[in-house]
Amino acid sequence: MSLTNEQQAAATSPQSIIVTAGAGTGKTYMLVERYLYYLVEKGLSPLEIVAVTFTEKAAQELRSRIRSQVRQQLPNRPDILAELEAAPISTIHALASRICREHPQAANVAADFQVLEDLEGKIWLYEGLETALSKLPIQVLKPYLILYYREFWQPY
Repeated sequence: MSLTNEQQAAATSPQSIIVTAGAGTGKTYMLVERYLYYLVEKGLSPLEIVAVTFTEKAAQELRSRIRSQVRQQLPNRPDILAELEAAPISTIHALASRICREHPQAANVAADFQVLEDLEGKIWLYEGLETALSKLPIQVLKPYLILYYREFWQPY
């Protein structure tokens, strides 16, 4: 497999990039090539490169493919393979959590913060919204309550 001109430009771009494309278009392949470009051409350590995806499955796939390509293209670099195990190749949520854990003061979070699971987060958000709305004067809420009533509670 080879990169298209557009993929090649993205793989060697000196700036951060965002890749959006449909399934099967070579996104992961291009990101692996970009990662290797920074390892080989720029001399960076895996600990100096951040690769972010939206799903845990995609992050695992990306790490696996990078590992495979490093073994093939850089067989005399066991140091890179070792560093890949701790490299920040993760979801956006995992990266944010890591930053907050490592720098809680800079992130303005409690040192013992916890990431809420999906359901817990929804409950927390609902309860927080309910609390916030209950503190607003009725004059502020009244136009929205009427709108809400009209949109969602009209008889059919």
